[in-house]
Amino acid sequence: MVSSHRTKGGRKMILPRGKAFYENLRTSFVNFNEFLLTLKEESFTGYVRLAFWDYEGVLFLEEGEIVNALEEARGRRRGGTEAVRDIMARAKSDREGKIDAYILSPELVTLLSTLPHHEPFYTDLSTEFANFKGLLEKLRREVFTGYITVELTGGKGEGMIFLQDGEPIEVLLEREGGGGLRGVEELERMVEEVQVEGAVLNVYRSAEGTEGRERAEERLEEALDLFQQLFAETRKLIDSLAKKEGTFEESFHKARVDLADSYPFLDPFMGELKHQEGRFFLSGDVNPNEFVKGVGEAYDLALEKVPLKASKEELYEELRKVLKPFLDERAEELERLGFNEVLTELKP
Repeated sequence: MVSSHRTKGGRKMILPRGKAFYENLRTSFVNFNEFLLTLKEESFTGYVRLAFWDYEGVLFLEEGEIVNALEEARGRRRGGTEAVRDIMARAKSDREGKIDAYILSPELVTLLSTLPHHEPFYTDLSTEFANFKGLLEKLRREVFTGYITVELTGGKGEGMIFLQDGEPIEVLLEREGGGGLRGVEELERMVEEVQVEGAVLNVYRSAEGTEGRERAEERLEEALDLFQQLFAETRKLIDSLAKKEGTFEESFHKARVDLADSYPFLDPFMGELKHQEGRFFLSGDVNPNEFVKGVGEAYDLALEKVPLKASKEELYEELRKVLKPFLDERAEELERLGFNEVLTELKP
């Protein structure tokens, strides 16, 4: 499932193995141009790896066409057309290399073809000193886009985790001797295995990470504005029904305390989410998806806690009427930001 090679002076280049198409071919016996022509005729989708003592090159292909490349020599990595040119030249001139070709899904090739656009962020982190779960949580809060390579202690396995805006989008792990894990749903098992076995981690950040972070900050501001309006309209109704100002705000405060372990930013004593003079203010690194889920659950729990005879279902029925103009006007944003997935009871 995962293959790797370490060049002299370099870091392991870890890639998902996929299904072997060719393995252990020698550059001394292969006409590389004809080899690529064969892959084109076969509509090959996957990657070709060339490994030498002091050099490694990988060509990523879709339907037989080269879509990107990645090379490493003495610890330095490079991608793009220059890497393609260098790999082709090395395959023809150096007779001491090995060639492997592995079939992968188009989706995975698309992911891997972005590897040349990444740069080292954290290198050679040992889980003896670094908490793997804590690292993932930190990257999630920072809305990190990139990938992590995992080398289990003693050569017991290797893997990769791809992250988009802090959230895992692919998880791969191959154990020594066969077997492994594949899919986002296996992340917890991978974390457990790393904690038990120990590992060395390398984190690579997307060159587009800054742009992605800016987009995430914009989403967070938009989500905060949406929730501000939702909270204000709901407070008017609940306080009116309770005939006491501050009723809903007090219930929401209690809900925040109850959910603080799951969503630390909700903890009113930490000060990340402040409510002053009728407005919310947010500080610190908060993932926009986590924010929406957290405030959505707190909103729902607050409605359970309000000191009214009406049930939560009856309150939602009233809210759907009162909030209809808001829900209609901002329907696209509520859907896009994920509020509809959390506040399902507000749907008509």
